[in-house]
Amino acid sequence: MHTVDSLRARAARLQQLNLGLAEEVARWKGAASPLLDAERQAYVSCIQRGIAGFDAAWHALTTALARLERDGGVERPSPLRSAF
Repeated sequence: MHTVDSLRARAARLQQLNLGLAEEVARWKGAASPLLDAERQAYVSCIQRGIAGFDAAWHALTTALARLERDGGVERPSPLRSAF
């Protein structure tokens, strides 16, 4: 089961991953490499899409965390989960 603390840890991990990917993009932009320009651009573009995905996931978690903290940490059961 996920807890508020585990969600905070996941949000922090997403930030770390995003920073690492941003560093990777910075290393490849304009750097000399054995890749053709189109290959390098494709690689960097994919990494940037990953950054956008991690950022969206981080935003979803931090929005949920804000709601949980506002509501006193009450974690609501998933509507998909059966009560039986």
